[in-house]
Amino acid sequence: MEDPSSAQRISECGKELAIVTVPAFTSPGGVHIPTMIAACGRMAGTYLFRSLALDSGAAAPGDVVLSVEATEASPLLLRTCALILKTLGTNIANEPSEPLGGEKNQPQKTLLETQAILDPLYAPAKAKFYLSDRQMAQAAAVAAGVLVHHFAKYVEPNRGFGIAAVAFAEGSQTAPAPLPASNNAA
Repeated sequence: MEDPSSAQRISECGKELAIVTVPAFTSPGGVHIPTMIAACGRMAGTYLFRSLALDSGAAAPGDVVLSVEATEASPLLLRTCALILKTLGTNIANEPSEPLGGEKNQPQKTLLETQAILDPLYAPAKAKFYLSDRQMAQAAAVAAGVLVHHFAKYVEPNRGFGIAAVAFAEGSQTAPAPLPASNNAA
């Protein structure tokens, strides 16, 4: 049986993750909202990947690692993000209103660059809220939803959710860089 406070801790952590993500991806030139949304989505996928304890063999960080386990577990991230959006009053259609391709929707950082920026920023929240990697995956999905909702004026929510969904898949199917020894707590 799951700890009844875990949903609250995941939600609170997700809000904190969204808050630390914004300045991490803000530059003097402004902020690229799809990059921020994708960053949270990629981290959600990365934590999910870590939670699966897959044997990724000789895969180097950044290599694609396809697994049945990730395919089966990744809908949790979509459901978590959709639920937070619904809770915040943002409705998502079944499909984005426009294609997700195109330069304006593409993240401006790679997955490994994103991970290098956010792993050290997310580690304190993981410890503060006593979350496992799987719970952190959900918290990062909450963060993605919070950003989609918050920036809905600038990035249409269906498009934002679509960007997050692609990032969830990318993160959960890509070998992450190893964590520094101080961040390896599950």
